[in-house]
Order: sequence, then structure tokens, then C-alpha cells
Amino acid sequence: MMVDGLTLEVERLSCDYGDRRALDAISVAFKKGLFTAIVGPNGSGKTTLLKALTRVITPLGGAIFLNGKDVVRFSRRELARLMAVVPQEASHAFAFTALEVVLMGRTPHLGRFEFESARDMEVARDAMERTNVWCFKDRPVTELSGGEKQRVIIAQALAQEPKALLLDEPTLHLDLSHQLDLMNLFKRLNYEGLTVVAVLHDLNLAAYYADVIALVKEGRLIDAGVVEETLTPLKIKEIFGADVLVDEHPATGRPHVTVLPLGVNGSGNGQSPGGAS
Repeated sequence: MMVDGLTLEVERLSCDYGDRRALDAISVAFKKGLFTAIVGPNGSGKTTLLKALTRVITPLGGAIFLNGKDVVRFSRRELARLMAVVPQEASHAFAFTALEVVLMGRTPHLGRFEFESARDMEVARDAMERTNVWCFKDRPVTELSGGEKQRVIIAQALAQEPKALLLDEPTLHLDLSHQLDLMNLFKRLNYEGLTVVAVLHDLNLAAYYADVIALVKEGRLIDAGVVEETLTPLKIKEIFGADVLVDEHPATGRPHVTVLPLGVNGSGNGQSPGGAS
């Protein structure tokens, strides 16, 4: 099923946490139907940007536009129909079943005092099957592993039937197999027209799946563009302070990032060998 995606534009957005500037006049566009990865060091403002996009926090200054319309002109319900968010951590203090949690994603589509319809159940089941969690639909989420809970929350987001999907480290608690399963799912949804914006820690996941990469550091946008132009040794050095080798992956043809061992290329940065993450 094709989805009419959403364009999100940020203009000179600033956010503070107390006396700390988390975002500093950042301007970036997440274009309709593209998969954009946001990468940067810890504390660089990536999660803050997602929270500002969805009005979880109120910016100090600047503006956000959804398809050209100021975000402040949308109600919370309207925003929930347009954008779904998968946070790094989602806690459930009560023993809701996995199916009940996913059905919560249908709330923006229900009227006051309205119960879920057969179609709501169909949408929820489809979302759970796509994320491989239908098999424990009746289990309390409090009994699920971290990775299983994460997949339930992703199913809940898909049940919203959004036009844009915002993901904050969506593979954080997942093993390798489930990481790839979900990244492939996100890419399929993107091919179907969904705008996907994902904060990613693993540079090679970003290189393989994203159309565009936005590089952020200390609350500022350093660069945004296609993978080949953004994931370069010089820019990665500027952002992360690490010396890397970027070459073409022999199987995928996409850029592949390898952290150089200590002493190679005169780095002296203390990084150990292995793929960047």
C-alpha cells in the first residue's frame, strides 16, 4: 500500500535544557518519501531534535513546518495521525498485553468514547505481523525482553498509519538478526512512500539504508546530503574525532566505514579495529 509521505522543515531551531544549549539555530529539511539518518556523537542534540519535531518539548526559537504548515497549527491528535515516534526507551508500568499496547496506536483515529473496530484490529494485527510480535499478542509487555518490547513499540507506531516515522535508535536493544529485519522493514515502508527519519548510532547501517545523512555536533547541523558526500573520512573525523577508512562494500556497493587501529595513519585516537558504530 502506497503512503503519501510528509516533508518536515526545521528553520533556525533552538532548544535549551536549563543553561545548556541543546540545539543552536539548526536548519534542516527531511524531504517527503526519503529515508534520512541523523548521526552524531552522544549529546549532540539528535534526540532533542526529534522531541522538538513532535512538540514533546517547546523550542526556545525557530520554526517547524509540516508540508509547509507551521507545526503549532496542528492539534496533538492531528500530529499523531501524521507522525509516529519510536523512542529509545518506552516503559509500561502496567501489565498491558502486547496487542493492547499496539491498539493504543489507533487512539488518534478514534472518537471520544469510541471503541476499536474490526478495521482497527486488522491494522494492529498487520503491524504486529510485520514486526514479528503477533506470536506473543496475549503476553504482558512487562514479561517481554527489551528487544521484544522495542518491536511492540514499533508495531504501535505503525498502527498509527503515519505519513512520517521518527525513530530514535530503533535497533538499540535488538540482536543482529532483528536489527536487519527491522531496518529492512523501515526501508520497505520508505519505498511505499513513508518519510523515515532515524537517529542511528551505527554508521554502516546509516550508509546502507539511508538516502540522506544529516551530521550533527554540539547542537549544530554540520552537513546534510547523500551518503557518498557526507560519510567521508574528513567529515567523520570532524564529527567524531576518529580516523576511519571509507571504501566501497564489496557486496552492497555502498560506502563502508572502518575505524582505523591505534597508530594507523598517525591517528593516536585510541580507537580499536573494527567496523564503525
